[in-house]
Amino acid sequence: MNFDNYSGLDHDHKALDLAVDLANSLDVVDGEEYLVDAEAVSGWLADRGIDTPRPIAEADVDALRGLRGQIRSVMEGSVEEAEEALDEVVIACSVRPRVTFSKGVWRLSYVSAEDGVVAGVAAIVVAGLASALSESGRERFGTCSKESCQDVYVDTSKNRSRRYCSDSCSNRANVAAFRARQRGS
Repeated sequence: MNFDNYSGLDHDHKALDLAVDLANSLDVVDGEEYLVDAEAVSGWLADRGIDTPRPIAEADVDALRGLRGQIRSVMEGSVEEAEEALDEVVIACSVRPRVTFSKGVWRLSYVSAEDGVVAGVAAIVVAGLASALSESGRERFGTCSKESCQDVYVDTSKNRSRRYCSDSCSNRANVAAFRARQRGS
């Protein structure tokens, strides 16, 4: 399993991106599921640079969806819910971080060939979420302010002022507000 994209100096940022991507893999507003089957999960993982040594099984799809729910609990729930959800993932996570030295380079990895892909993804997102929580607390986690979007995000702005999950949601909301003001004038 290749998780090299999630090792190195930029690890925490990439791990958080993976956690957010997984949390947003279900459109909670209209119910659109992006992880519909094993083929979709394989593509989703490949798009994020995660190679799998064996085909994805339906059990992997279900486990990844379960992990998604736990991530959303960490990012949206109460402090108690977040703590419980993160602890459940840590306990269920069968892999442990490993440090290896190969070809003159130290690498932090989370999986070996025997570990399942969901366990590897879980280890990465746990590391990213735990690091973010310990460094910045939960106030950096948010849910998009656009009415037709409920995606989660991590606010990395200096003044902690982010309100939208993406530039496109921000732009759409600003255009809608502008048009509403123009109609009201």
